[in-house]
Amino acid sequence: MRKWIQRAVKGKKGIVHKLLKIPVTKPIPLKLLNSAIARYKRKDKLSKTELRNYRRLVLARTLKKIKKKK
Repeated sequence: MRKWIQRAVKGKKGIVHKLLKIPVTKPIPLKLLNSAIARYKRKDKLSKTELRNYRRLVLARTLKKIKKKK
């Protein structure tokens, strides 16, 4: 497993929900996930925390797409 994936997974439970400001009990809509990722992409320079959050969101999107295919 790549290092950044390990770091992204290590976060608190429900961290992606917190970043997107939705309750933990509700599923994450892909559209909301994509818009949050786009917001980070628009920035020129990301801080360490922003980079970590961006990677978490990208990982969440990837896992969601994989889960959807099965």
